[in-house]
Amino acid sequence: MIRFGRSAIFVLVSIFIVSAVSYSQSAGAPRIYDVEFVNGVYVDKGSVYLPSPCPPNGPQGVCGNGNSRGYSLKGKAGDQITIDVVSDKKTAIFSIFYPDYTLIRGASAVTKWTGKLTLDGNFRLNVYTNKMSTPYKLRITRVRNGKRI
Repeated sequence: MIRFGRSAIFVLVSIFIVSAVSYSQSAGAPRIYDVEFVNGVYVDKGSVYLPSPCPPNGPQGVCGNGNSRGYSLKGKAGDQITIDVVSDKKTAIFSIFYPDYTLIRGASAVTKWTGKLTLDGNFRLNVYTNKMSTPYKLRITRVRNGKRI
C-alpha cells in the first residue's frame, strides 16, 4: 500500500482536474486553424452550415449550433491585413476580433475587409453563414513594413 501526504494528494488531484478540464474543452470545441503566411499570403477552403433546428422535447444545448470555422491570426501593430471570403451568392461571411475578443469595428458579417492592426496579439477570425450552407475560399494577405511577410 502506498501512502501519500495531504500535499501529494492535493497535487495529484490538481493535475487530474487540470487534465480533465483541458481534455473536455479541446474535445468539445471546434478546431481553431492557425493562419500561417507564405510570402504574406494565406489561403484556405472550407464549408460552413446553418444551425440545425432543435427537435421538440429534444435535449437542450445539443442542437441549434451552426458550423462556423475559426482562425487565429498572429499579428503585430502596424500590419496591413486584407481578408476576402468568396462563396456562391456571397453567403459565407466573417467577423474579426481583437485578442481580448472584442469585435473590430467594420469587420463584422462582411466578405471583405482591409485594415491596419493597432496592437500585437492573436486575432480571432470566424467564417460563418446566416443564409444557407456553402463552401467558401478564404484569402488573407499581410503587409508589414511595406513587404508581404
